[in-house]
Amino acid sequence: HASGMDISYQYAPYDTIWSSMVNISTGNWASEISWNIVNSNGVVVFSGGYGGVYQNNSTYNNEFCFSNGTYTFNWLDEFGDGWNGGSYTIFGNNGNILASGSPTNGISGSTTFTLNGTCSYTLVANPPNTYKVNIKFYRDCGGIAAPGFMNPWGRTSLLDLEYSSSCGSGVETLIPIAGVVEIYPNCQTECNGGQNLGYEEYQYEAYIQLPPCSDWTIGVCENTRNAAITTIGNSNGQLLCVEATLDNTQNHNNSPTFSTVPTPFCCVGDPFCFNNGVIESDGDLLVYSLITPLNSLNGGTVNYNAPYSPTNPLGGGSSFNSSTGQFCISPTVVTTGILALRVSEYRNGILIGSIIRDIQISSYPCQGYNGIQLTGIDTTVEVNNNIADTYIYEVNCPSGNQNINFDINTINNNLISPSTYLDMTVVQNTSGGTFTISNNNTMNPIGTYRVALSAISTDLMFNIMTTNKNRIAIAPTYTIKKSILK
Repeated sequence: HASGMDISYQYAPYDTIWSSMVNISTGNWASEISWNIVNSNGVVVFSGGYGGVYQNNSTYNNEFCFSNGTYTFNWLDEFGDGWNGGSYTIFGNNGNILASGSPTNGISGSTTFTLNGTCSYTLVANPPNTYKVNIKFYRDCGGIAAPGFMNPWGRTSLLDLEYSSSCGSGVETLIPIAGVVEIYPNCQTECNGGQNLGYEEYQYEAYIQLPPCSDWTIGVCENTRNAAITTIGNSNGQLLCVEATLDNTQNHNNSPTFSTVPTPFCCVGDPFCFNNGVIESDGDLLVYSLITPLNSLNGGTVNYNAPYSPTNPLGGGSSFNSSTGQFCISPTVVTTGILALRVSEYRNGILIGSIIRDIQISSYPCQGYNGIQLTGIDTTVEVNNNIADTYIYEVNCPSGNQNINFDINTINNNLISPSTYLDMTVVQNTSGGTFTISNNNTMNPIGTYRVALSAISTDLMFNIMTTNKNRIAIAPTYTIKKSILK
């Protein structure tokens, strides 16, 4: 069931306590309950209780700050008998009660509330040298439940985060922080009632204290990889492990983060390229490398079957850019393989940290159907992973402000038929701009991107894809770079 995993960490000197709050009071069987809040677009913006982490007859306060608008609170119960004496209360920015309830029966329910006013907050200092570690786990929907979630025969174990250095060591349980996110819901997969391979994303986090030391290693393993993997030996007997490193002797550090979800599908005979959309908040120099995936936290790695390798994970050859992390493969046979990407960060020429992403990827025959592509920015020419100008939009702003508006098109050279119609989807949008899609369920959907650049400090990134039942096409991470002319 373990199909991929990411790790990242952030320095966390403070916790922010917001004025708005979800208060959860549990009764009996508290491990069965969870909840989430979705905005008017149906996007989950807050959640709690996932992974069976609540204790009986306890109180949990969950602070938040959202923009004004209408939201829906969804309560969930794994057994289907309500919250057994538990209740929820949602408080607004000024302490007023926006919604409340005590579910007495059923597997789920919802209530809508409207948020108005301005958020206020207080800062509470964490212990010195506190770091927040985030894990993203990717599950094959055909396998057992994700860590901490329910199977028909019981709940799976939560993940343990291990950290060690010459200065000390420790173990901390990783707590689920969000509900299930289905990757590529437009595809008919085992995640939504179909028969094809599908994946879900789960997030976990833990807070740990790391005194200044040059050799911190932080890692986690999950048991086990999928039996469907054919490129390594004894795949379903191999742990899936990722780790990060940190040298915080000179200063604290925030690791890079992956802003895009892994891409699990490609077609035999179609060149396939992907960029992980890495974001670096500290401005450190990043260097990318393909490594042998880990099967332990003490240096153990998987063994590839010939002719597969870290730089040729699906066969047929590959190319990789160590400066951008962009890689392309050309699979020639149907197979399921794995690859691991390490991102190392350097500050003033000194290695200060690294993170790893482990990905499972499958190639399919996709016969009798021409490939589909996404275009570059404001063009009808296919986006080229080797030509940065096709997916990077550089803006020189004389005043630091400028409105950006451009299109991304699709290329579909198949015969006109409902079976060849496409849908365009925003996979990830970390840019703050809006992406409007028109002409879905036609031969050539169009995506229009709009953003007003003002007072931004990092590059803007987003990913999109086009899909139908035969093919999936994902472009590189589109990036908008801003420079201000003085």
